[in-house]
Amino acid sequence: MTLSDCFRILGIPRNACINDLKVAYRSKAKKYHPDRNGGDGRQFNRLHEAYTFLLDSGSLHVGTARPDLDVQRREAEERLRRESYRKAADEKKHREALKKAERESARREAEEKAALEKRRKEAEKKAGERRAAFEDQLRKSQLKSTRERAQKLAKENSPSHLVFAAGELLTGKGSDRQKKQAIQTLVSLRRKSAYPFLKTALYEESEVIVLSAIEAIGKLKILQAGPELSSLMCSGSVKIRMAVLEAVENMARIKHYRDIVQLAVGDSNMAVRHKAEKLFQRSYG
Repeated sequence: MTLSDCFRILGIPRNACINDLKVAYRSKAKKYHPDRNGGDGRQFNRLHEAYTFLLDSGSLHVGTARPDLDVQRREAEERLRRESYRKAADEKKHREALKKAERESARREAEEKAALEKRRKEAEKKAGERRAAFEDQLRKSQLKSTRERAQKLAKENSPSHLVFAAGELLTGKGSDRQKKQAIQTLVSLRRKSAYPFLKTALYEESEVIVLSAIEAIGKLKILQAGPELSSLMCSGSVKIRMAVLEAVENMARIKHYRDIVQLAVGDSNMAVRHKAEKLFQRSYG
């Protein structure tokens, strides 16, 4: 390795002093040191070899670095430092602007979502109000129509017309209270021709109507209701089974309903069994 190679590798002029050499060596050593990220071991070895060669050669005079070079170097370092700070500040502003834009976008999205949900709830509320108003109007219209038909039939003097009017109310789409009143009307008319309507009421979903119909059959002593009462005895609730036994007792024709009483004697409910046993003893001793 020649002196020219050493000056070229270290990047110093031939009239440089030892201080210039040391400054150049430290600067380049930081750049090429193998332990640094991006370092170059080969370049570092060549740098060290050139540095050692120039120190040993005695070709450099002892002195300080030239003021102009030192000032230029400091100015260059200061510019690099300011540029680094400026870039860091610009990057920070850019990141903050991105975060602000994201927050603004999220806020607008949340506001749009809230507005959409509000409009949806308002639309549902209005639709519900219109539906409720329509249903209320329809219910009033039906009640009015039913009342008018009932009143028209009630004006008739014929009991058959009265039975038909009460039966129409019973088999219609009225409330449980209206149907129960219709059953009471049929009982008060004391007409067995009410049985077709009472028979329909035995298959109502409302237990209250079924119980009222069973009681009416007992009070009117409608013997032809045996098959329906027997069916209810097999599938009804405890209240319904007790009501069937009371209807049989009211009709005073226990022997006519022997199959119902025998079913009740083997019932799983103690109250039903006790009632059936009393009826059985009354009829057969």
